[in-house]
Amino acid sequence: MSTPLSPDRRLAYRDSDDLFASLKLHPEDFVVEELWQPEFSREGEHLYLFIEKTGQNTHWVAEQLARAFGVSVKAVGFSGLKDRQSVSRQWFSLPVPADRAQIEPDIEGVCILQRHRHSQKLRRGTHAGNHFEIRLRDLQGARDQLEERLGLIQQQGFPNYFGSQRFGHNGNNLRSAMQLARRRKLVGHPKRGIYLSALRSQLFNLVLAEHIEAGNWSQIVSANPPATGPMWGRGRPLGAEFGDALENRVTGENAELCDILEHGGLSQERRLLVQRCEDLDYRIEQDDLLLDFSLPPGSYATVLIDEILAVRAQSIG
Repeated sequence: MSTPLSPDRRLAYRDSDDLFASLKLHPEDFVVEELWQPEFSREGEHLYLFIEKTGQNTHWVAEQLARAFGVSVKAVGFSGLKDRQSVSRQWFSLPVPADRAQIEPDIEGVCILQRHRHSQKLRRGTHAGNHFEIRLRDLQGARDQLEERLGLIQQQGFPNYFGSQRFGHNGNNLRSAMQLARRRKLVGHPKRGIYLSALRSQLFNLVLAEHIEAGNWSQIVSANPPATGPMWGRGRPLGAEFGDALENRVTGENAELCDILEHGGLSQERRLLVQRCEDLDYRIEQDDLLLDFSLPPGSYATVLIDEILAVRAQSIG
């Protein structure tokens, strides 16, 4: 069976486009802040910067910081990627001598909020999560459905899909990854890690979508221990807490994808099928829906929003 390049995420709570709103009409409609309060050593070779960026992506900001402070972009550390079309507050680190630590870089859309010294470079996935404040504008549709879906997400959580950002614009990362793998040119490619991550996320999404299509959502939510899905790699597959027959069927139907991941050097891992969002709060201001919530690293605010309503074409980004 050929591997689909853009799996249709099966939704757990919304089965129609009966609610609409606009997302990211302005960067300030999507505010995200890293949840992390490190214990800084106050000495060492690394300068830590807590930065607020508006309308810029994380990699671009890292490049501009490297240029401003005169270091290699590879030496710049950050914990996670943040949406370009947003107001994002996140940490960066740079190996900068103390006598150059007070440089004020002139970077469009970037403001330095804090500076600290520390002994170690900031690594990916260091932060505890992200806090979101999101405004969805021009809400139209059945308000009773809105209340019901928000209540279900508060009580049960939502499907822990990887968001479309993981797969590149229009799924281009998936297409490129499969093409390179079939031509045996993926190993050694500069974007190898990004492409393998996209393929691995694809397989997880396929398993989760199949569970929901099969009507398993209520059992997944109540599973104890919490149910997980495959993050495929080499080695013996780790056992599923729920629905192992379904998982075996989906991975078997996508043998080519599994083979690429195994030969890519990744090891078997598991990921929660359900993401809880116990601090979800919301209010309606005229025709705008305001959401306030936190998620751990690797879970997507846009996936949560998809369960509530359909998003109109964004005006930016």
